[in-house]
Amino acid sequence: MENISADRQLPETSFELSHHNQDKVIISYGPKNGFLLRGEAFDKQLHLIESLNNVFTNGFTQQDEISVLASLPYIKRYYPDFICASNTYCNRNELTGLEYEQFSAGTYGYIYLIDTSEKNIQSIPLCEENLLNKQFVAGYTEEINEGVDYAIISKVDPRCIIGAIPSAFVAFALGINEKSFITNPAYKKTVNCEKIKETIGEKFFLLTRDRLRHPDLPLSEVYQRYLQAEERSNQQACLASSFQTRRSVIFFQSNQDEVPFFPETQKSLGL
Repeated sequence: MENISADRQLPETSFELSHHNQDKVIISYGPKNGFLLRGEAFDKQLHLIESLNNVFTNGFTQQDEISVLASLPYIKRYYPDFICASNTYCNRNELTGLEYEQFSAGTYGYIYLIDTSEKNIQSIPLCEENLLNKQFVAGYTEEINEGVDYAIISKVDPRCIIGAIPSAFVAFALGINEKSFITNPAYKKTVNCEKIKETIGEKFFLLTRDRLRHPDLPLSEVYQRYLQAEERSNQQACLASSFQTRRSVIFFQSNQDEVPFFPETQKSLGL
């Protein structure tokens, strides 16, 4: 993940402290707001829906973790089974964590919302105190700044996964709205719709897993149709923008010399 510059303020006491390990590295229960986001590409050996079901049933698997935390020798040495996730907070109207996890999910993936409020998930936050710990950053020579990243170091119970947001292509392939939130049947708490709205950044459509249907065509063909639909959408947007620009130019280009000066106008001006 791209580093977060120091001038971008994180929430005060952004994480729930669990303990310090033997090297005085902070271990947390996750963000103070009780939610994490994790993007995962779908399992290519499974279909889109089966891949989603697999996560809802069995939890997450380590993938090509792109967080800067995944590059730290300390974490790879002492917590080899870690996975990465992001805080859900919104900073200056930027959904930083969501944007990072969209990149992790890729074209064929989902972004999962994890409930950490039960304090049964341990993670290492990318916080200032950890970055000042020489043992924690030993062996890493690039600049690192405090950010929204968390390295989850304990097994995530699938019942803590609230649901998933599909990537734009996955939503297209499944024939659902791009702003859909698919709930996990294993999650037994009441779904916090306001929190999901904050996470996505706008209104969403709540869906249950059993409403999903496989695409009728092979995924490769669906993807070509998706690209064609995207191209048409972009062309329409360009045409609309061009039309609006022409209207603005026509409206503003006239000057006084080009406007007929009628006698009535002269009288009204006292000329």
